[in-house]
Amino acid sequence: GKTFPDEEGAIRLAKESGGDAGAVDTAILFEKNTLLFLGEMRKLVASRYQEKVDILIDEERQHLVDLSHIRKEL
Repeated sequence: GKTFPDEEGAIRLAKESGGDAGAVDTAILFEKNTLLFLGEMRKLVASRYQEKVDILIDEERQHLVDLSHIRKEL
């Protein structure tokens, strides 16, 4: 349901990220993990829901592309 279990965890992770590049690297890792999760989830849902999962996968892929461009600029 949530990327971070609580606000304190999110703040701690931001402080430990090591600046802008580290924060983007962390975000890229989250996106990759989400793609892995959704890919596995797609195999488990009824075929009538797979298109909805595919839409989510496409959105996450675009996030990864966007973050990769940001990372190159840093």
